Amino acid sequence: MKKIFTHIFLSHLWKKSIIAAGYVFALATTILTFISIDKVLNSINHDTVQFRVLILISLLFISVLIAFLFLFREERSNHKLYSKEKTSINVKFDDMTKYITNNYNSMPYTVVIPINNHLEYIADKNKIRPNSMHGYWLDQMLRSGFSKEEIEKKVLGSIKTNSKSVCKIGDYCYIKGIVNVNYLLVATCELNNSLQPYCSEMQYFAGIQSMIDAISHKCNIQEKVYIPVIGGGYASMNKSNQELLEILSKVLHFNTHKLQLDINVIVYSRLRDEIHITNLL
Repeated sequence: MKKIFTHIFLSHLWKKSIIAAGYVFALATTILTFISIDKVLNSINHDTVQFRVLILISLLFISVLIAFLFLFREERSNHKLYSKEKTSINVKFDDMTKYITNNYNSMPYTVVIPINNHLEYIADKNKIRPNSMHGYWLDQMLRSGFSKEEIEKKVLGSIKTNSKSVCKIGDYCYIKGIVNVNYLLVATCELNNSLQPYCSEMQYFAGIQSMIDAISHKCNIQEKVYIPVIGGGYASMNKSNQELLEILSKVLHFNTHKLQLDINVIVYSRLRDEIHITNLL
């Protein structure tokens, strides 16, 4: 519950309360069509202005309570940032790794995998953090029957770069049809001498924008796309997961004119107490 009563949350609560009040008062009006409020109040000896005001306040309180419960439920599950024609942008709590898997029975979808810019490590399990999106993707590729050499060949054959060892931030490759899942690998960080990821704010924005451009060019219209909160593991970013999610959502919203897709930003469920998705635009 901490940090839930922010300015943005209260703004959403006000808007939802107005909508809820419309339904509550409509229901009350419908009931009063069949039941006389004067007779009810007379029967209980409370036909006073004060009691009528109390009823009005009670209806308003019920409206706010309904709006709060609705927003709180949304806060704990998912939040729609944008929806128009063939484009939707949603943020929801889930486990990103469940989408990095075999997909036999559903329509193909795309999963965004942030990677570092050192291509020589792209398929090296000793250099990739096992609990990162890159690490989960690499495990899935190996489970799907691809060797280290085949994975390297797929990436190097798809990514547009002049080097076979290092690419620049924003470079990407799109690998289609891995057990009915498409993977968009985007270089969003560099590695220092200790193999720790880092990137500047300018690099971060460049990586996100390149990812969005790639999604708009490579994915099919109305295809489902799943994106993690990019940058959460960058020690040098000095940004909280909430701040990173807000940046990502704003850049996505800014690019809605070029997107005709079902975009889903996935926030790890274990971050529910740290991230509040109804605080987003």
